[in-house]
Amino acid sequence: TLLYEFSLELAGVTDAEGIAGVIIRRTTETIQPNHIELRLNSICDNPPATFSYPDENKPTSEPNLSILLETGRSTFGELCLWVKNPTLDPHEEHILRTFVTQGTLALERISLEYAQSRSKVVEESDRLKSALLSSVSHEFRTPLSTIKASITSLLSDKIPWDAQTRIELLSSVDEETDYLNYLVGNLLDMSRIEAGALKPDRQWNVLSEIVDGVIIRLYRSLIN
Repeated sequence: TLLYEFSLELAGVTDAEGIAGVIIRRTTETIQPNHIELRLNSICDNPPATFSYPDENKPTSEPNLSILLETGRSTFGELCLWVKNPTLDPHEEHILRTFVTQGTLALERISLEYAQSRSKVVEESDRLKSALLSSVSHEFRTPLSTIKASITSLLSDKIPWDAQTRIELLSSVDEETDYLNYLVGNLLDMSRIEAGALKPDRQWNVLSEIVDGVIIRLYRSLIN
């Protein structure tokens, strides 16, 4: 009955701190040690932590019993007990070790779920980067094509350009150069955000303004 209730309680916990609390609470209720301490290693990128009961009057002596929380994959921590008698009753020790085994499996479960989640995030990030690179490549080609065509036309001796047309072509080159500079700046900012060197300033935006900018760019691309 104890193991069944212990397993049910563990099944509803999804973080290392919660699992540690279940192990300490159930062990204290079953064995009633003088002091219990659960030392967890870094799990799911969380720093190492120590959980104990009671919090005050921590013993200065070595624990009477220490059990590693380990599986074939990894070691997750150590459970230390200070008890009244020098040794535990064999029945109590058997229950305790079963608690530790079940708790360790629960820690391994959340660790594997976290690793799987991180893997999915990395996979999705790579997919988005590929889509972004494809989109940006197209965005770069459009202004470059306009700049190249304008400069080539201006350098040609076969066409007698009047002053107004030259101004229009040079204005187009100036505008597309500014747009290229804008794209490069955005890419650099994205790299800095990913590296953690730049924190985005999130603000509310008017969707129509963003859409209008895209429509204007598309319109210019089509008429060119």
